Amino acid sequence: MWTNRPRVYLAAGLGGGTGGGMLIDLAYSVRSRLRRMGYADPDVVGLLMVPPDGEQHAQTLANTYAAVTELHHYARPETLFQAVYD
Repeated sequence: MWTNRPRVYLAAGLGGGTGGGMLIDLAYSVRSRLRRMGYADPDVVGLLMVPPDGEQHAQTLANTYAAVTELHHYARPETLFQAVYD
């Protein structure tokens, strides 16, 4: 069935600092903007790339772990996301 409900795909590599670091902020910002445009329940989908199996760089693994931990935290229903952007 056809719908005018928008679906936004966000792709990010979690091993680097940028993708994993801004993914949550971007997802909530996109959802908020679409709600202000009148869409009651916009669909935001994350395409998350993790480092290849056997990756040995400590920083890459730490970045991935931090991003997944943050996703887990904000996926809980009782967690409230708040941010102020200039």
